[in-house]
Amino acid sequence: MKETIRNLAKALRQSNRAYECLIQFGDQCLNHFVPLSGSIENPMHRTLLDQFRSQCSIQLYENEKLIFVATKLISEPELMDRPELAPYLAQLGAVDSSLNDGLYGRPIPGFLHPIISESVIDLIHQSSDCSSWEEWKNNLNATQLHIQQLISCFPIQHPVSTILVGLHASYTSITNTITEQEKIEHTLNQLVEHSAEVSHPEHAAHFRLYALRLEQQRLPLPIYLRGDEEE
Repeated sequence: MKETIRNLAKALRQSNRAYECLIQFGDQCLNHFVPLSGSIENPMHRTLLDQFRSQCSIQLYENEKLIFVATKLISEPELMDRPELAPYLAQLGAVDSSLNDGLYGRPIPGFLHPIISESVIDLIHQSSDCSSWEEWKNNLNATQLHIQQLISCFPIQHPVSTILVGLHASYTSITNTITEQEKIEHTLNQLVEHSAEVSHPEHAAHFRLYALRLEQQRLPLPIYLRGDEEE
């Protein structure tokens, strides 16, 4: 029994690292959102981010409770006979069953299968600042790819799974908006480049009017501000 609990504690600690990585990933996504929110309206994206970060924190809390109990039982095995610990022993038993079920075993609050934990830890990346729409798009596409890979890690029954699917769709909407901004920027640059070659006054006026309409569709480029805080 003691060896079994040791194995459970090891798997739970790996889950702990994975959930900490997921919280870090949520913070990175929020760092994207804070400057983006000044340029692109997408209130659902913030809601999904908050749900994701909240669910990861809940899972981490449940995980830390299980780690505490497992560690306590390893050092003081006589506690297994205490009736007040029966609910926690039942939870550890559920973790053991999930572990034996394999990769897509039953979801247990606070626990991820070691293979899933390892995948999550390997996937999390660091964000970088962006100084153009192209860099924003590349950064968000990379984040969206990570979300897609995270989706494949979690069984559909896990509460994080559906939130990740919603975030993936939300990122698609944002990157589509950025693609439109890239097109507008490219067209404006072309108009500026060729306007000097237009000699006919009516044509020049048409160029200016078209450029003005495009300017009205431009969104301010999101900029990271040092010390940005959550809103």
